[in-house]
Amino acid sequence: MNVIVVGAGNAGRPVARLLNYAGHTVKITDPKNIEDFHMDVQKTLRLMESEGVELDLGVFEPNLDGIDTVYLSPTVPENAPAYKIVKEANLNVFSNDDFGRLADSFIDIDIIGITGSVGKTSTTHMVTEIFRTAGYQVWICSSMTQNLVSEVIVDGIIKGIPEKSDIA
Repeated sequence: MNVIVVGAGNAGRPVARLLNYAGHTVKITDPKNIEDFHMDVQKTLRLMESEGVELDLGVFEPNLDGIDTVYLSPTVPENAPAYKIVKEANLNVFSNDDFGRLADSFIDIDIIGITGSVGKTSTTHMVTEIFRTAGYQVWICSSMTQNLVSEVIVDGIIKGIPEKSDIA
């Protein structure tokens, strides 16, 4: 696939990075210039560029030549020029569900999900120690290490952490 990811924010970055890792040609576009993003995001965008993702930043009307698939970040407003352009282009759509399935295809270990509003960090530490004490290699995918769990998961996939772990 030749994919354009519209929106270099929290939803778009992990999608673009994973699609690139999966062997697709990926361009990520955003009306913001790289300097307009937080320093942590700038670092991630530069890493993505070094991995092969084309950065098309500071662009309100992205060029869709050669593009067959689009991921449209959910926060892109319907009145944004990029939104209108990709909607009119009749491209294949890569959805959040597709992203989940793609990420899952790289992870062949059992996963424990800990959710809620209070106590996730403590529960994660307890569950991790229980499994480590039992001899398991545990991959902690938590927003404690990075802002977004999806970025933690994609980063782990690219680094081969699932292959070194028994459980996540």
